Amino acid sequence: MVVLDKVRVNVLCNGHKLKEYDDLATGTGPDNRLDLTSDATKTVTRCLQAKPLKEYFIRVAVRKGFDFGPRANCLSFCVYIDGDRVRRKHISKAVSERRSGFHHVIKGMQVSSDVGWRRLAFSIPFDTDRPLAEESKGLNEAELKRRYGEVGIVRVEVWREIEYRDGNIPAARALEDMPATRPIPERAIKGQRIDIVTQAGQHHVMSKPPNPWASRRVDASPITEFIFKYRSENALKTIGIIPIPLEERDPRGLSRDELLELARRFQVCVPLPPFNSLLGQKQAWPSSKSRHLDADHFSPIMQASRQGRIASK
Repeated sequence: MVVLDKVRVNVLCNGHKLKEYDDLATGTGPDNRLDLTSDATKTVTRCLQAKPLKEYFIRVAVRKGFDFGPRANCLSFCVYIDGDRVRRKHISKAVSERRSGFHHVIKGMQVSSDVGWRRLAFSIPFDTDRPLAEESKGLNEAELKRRYGEVGIVRVEVWREIEYRDGNIPAARALEDMPATRPIPERAIKGQRIDIVTQAGQHHVMSKPPNPWASRRVDASPITEFIFKYRSENALKTIGIIPIPLEERDPRGLSRDELLELARRFQVCVPLPPFNSLLGQKQAWPSSKSRHLDADHFSPIMQASRQGRIASK
């Protein structure tokens, strides 16, 4: 879970927060160190362990005592998934000051055309069919980045705004419906280890239309930006986000110290059998109390040792 300036955002699946990891590309660690992308925006980037074919939700929250500044009286959470804006959640200052704050769970993308919404789910595998790959040949690198640069990313911008209700509320901007399947050219995500994307689920109609409201931003850029790079467990292991146990790694790629550690673990996990069993003998060693010992009572290794001592004399 990421907390910045009393603002929280996390991704849920089956009612539980998805596991978050340090993003090696940005250096943002578990202590929520910040990457300042501008003088006004605080950005934090984390990696998420996504669960294939599972629905997920986005939880946003603001704690009591958040500094709205002298002008703003509300916060706006703008949610982008795979580069598409899918939802905008509004939290007023008055609501956030109640008790210990306010939170809301975004359960899907809003479809403004018919006041409906669709759930979001991780989809695997994504489509990289040949026709689309052929079509992408005409796109340069800048165009590919513009269209597919945020594939595999959940991004949430937090804006300070002024809410107004003067009777001139503009019509809600229609949000483009996300397709059920999302074909992606393979060269657009080359080297990023993206094996999961988001797809929109079944369409639902809202029981009642949302309350009309409008607001305008007071800052030139969002005060906070949360970036979650979601990947499968295997992808996170491949890029080194999740450490791979020595037992599961290719021995040819292990260092000398790692090989020694692996051998030590193997000896602990698989204890050696008794020495007699290694020699293929079933009889027990002669007792030290035996007074009459002949060659028949000695194991082969003891006989060899005895013969060696006699020969040396």
